[in-house]
Amino acid sequence: IAGDFSEMADAKPEIIAHHLTEAGEFERAVEAWKNAAERAFSRWALVEAEQHYHKGLEVLARLPDTDERLGAELPLQFSLGQVGQAIYGFGSDPASMAFNRAGDIARKLGGDPTFLLTLLGLFSILSSRSEVVAAKEVSDEFVKLAAEAGLPMMLTWAHYTQAIQAYMEPDFEAVEDNVQQLLANYNPDEHTWAPFDPEILVLLHGSLGLWHTGFPHKALERQRHLTETAAGLSAGNQAMAALAAEEVCQAAA
Repeated sequence: IAGDFSEMADAKPEIIAHHLTEAGEFERAVEAWKNAAERAFSRWALVEAEQHYHKGLEVLARLPDTDERLGAELPLQFSLGQVGQAIYGFGSDPASMAFNRAGDIARKLGGDPTFLLTLLGLFSILSSRSEVVAAKEVSDEFVKLAAEAGLPMMLTWAHYTQAIQAYMEPDFEAVEDNVQQLLANYNPDEHTWAPFDPEILVLLHGSLGLWHTGFPHKALERQRHLTETAAGLSAGNQAMAALAAEEVCQAAA
């Protein structure tokens, strides 16, 4: 089908996914539902993306219960967790269920780098629920494993979690230390998969950290940089930058 209707496959991948599912081509159908979800996610059509990920998981469950099936389920669950956070909130139950399932799979398979990203998802849930002690345990594990792996992308997110953790405690000097370590490892091209860019997220808290430590002018400069950077990114990042501006203004007031 995809070969005969290539334009449809690009524009409406969910139609191809539906036909493959009806034809019993379950492995190809799972990949097609994943492609459809990713395309919807890229357009910020979040509810549509969530539906496609769920459909992919439903079709995947029809395949034999093997490690290969678990390997295919892992990215679907992780992405579903991201979508759940964008729709329902960082600490939401749908996101928590997806990230916990992804973490269980990654631990069972062993050696999968996605495990580090599941720690990121779990941290965001715990921090959103103000579970400070549990969040710290996850963040510390994340930093340790990211340092051992020596991957700048993972270190970027690991220092993001440390900055948020420091803000919650609060330790505003540690916030700034981790902001700088994040920026030292940051490459924007490595984070296009994420619904929110780590630079945007960390500078939000970094701006407030500067304000609380007595540097209001630096806080405002950082907030302006944040707004300018977000202008070239997704609607979600722009909304996050607007939130930062509002919170810095409220602090100034």
